[in-house]
Amino acid sequence: MRATAVDALSHGYRTIVPEECVADKHESYHFANLTDLLIKYADVVPVSEVHEWLDAH
Repeated sequence: MRATAVDALSHGYRTIVPEECVADKHESYHFANLTDLLIKYADVVPVSEVHEWLDAH
C-alpha cells in the first residue's frame, strides 16, 4: 500500500486508504504505518466514510 500511495502522490494524486481494508503483520506496525501514510502520502479514513462519499456522488 505504501508504494502505491507514494507512486500516486508522485503523479499528483492523493490516495484514499480505507483503514479496515489493509493489514500488517502486527497491530502496532499496522497503526504506525497508517499514521505515517496519513502524515505523508494518503488520506486514511474509515471505510464507512468512503461508502458515504461514493453514495453521494
